[in-house]
Amino acid sequence: RMTSAMVKRVFASSVTATATQAARGSEYSPAYESCMEASGGVTVQMLDCNAAEHAQQDARLNHFYGIARRQLDPSQRDLLIAAQRAWIVFRDNDCNLMGGLTGGTMDSLNASGCYLERTRSRADDLQWLVESN
Repeated sequence: RMTSAMVKRVFASSVTATATQAARGSEYSPAYESCMEASGGVTVQMLDCNAAEHAQQDARLNHFYGIARRQLDPSQRDLLIAAQRAWIVFRDNDCNLMGGLTGGTMDSLNASGCYLERTRSRADDLQWLVESN
């Protein structure tokens, strides 16, 4: 069971990671940036923005995963499939954790943001794999 101090540390780490991401520059679509700006900080609208961007990032992930599977030799393909399956378990467990820390509406944003960021990052990894192979 997490103490309130532990929750505060995890939340602070999440905020720091988000600020670091913002400092590096956005890696999301311009439509997502516009959507988030127009949301006015309203949770439901922010969740809608996250869902739309997640759909785009998930399509990127599946596109590059399919190409990578076709490009790799059989032993590498088996490793990719195993890695992808393990990544899905990690993503789901990690984001479910992030989505249950505060008990408030922030949980839904934390979970949604986690799924979005993990999916974008994995799509980037798979794109790199395809482009460097």
